[in-house]
Amino acid sequence: MLVFFVLPFTATYAYLFVGVALLIAMIFPYLLIGLTAITFPYRFKSAYESSGIKGSIAGLPKIVWAGIGTVFFMAISIYLLLTNSIYGANSTPALQLLVGAIVVSTVLYYLARAVRAKQGLDMNLVYAQIPPE
Repeated sequence: MLVFFVLPFTATYAYLFVGVALLIAMIFPYLLIGLTAITFPYRFKSAYESSGIKGSIAGLPKIVWAGIGTVFFMAISIYLLLTNSIYGANSTPALQLLVGAIVVSTVLYYLARAVRAKQGLDMNLVYAQIPPE
């Protein structure tokens, strides 16, 4: 029997980890995907021109509009989560969990990068080009 979840403080962390932290953790990657969609036609022009999503609306490529919509929706979601106390995302434990997850993820990324560099693998070249199908 798990007695830990009976305690209010632990139950708060369980709720924040399963609900709010997971939601916030899912929002940030989608925010980055939206920003990538906005810059894609300009940074990788040849890949964009050979893709199936060519076309524009009001002078902007369709993928840019999709990226703007994604960034707008994710920014509103982050704002609502962090300003409305009903979700519990702006409490001290939730903010500690969020900052902790970002710090741990960043440390793990640079640690993995250092390990791969010692093995002779240049991580900048790994995703430099999409492999042919």
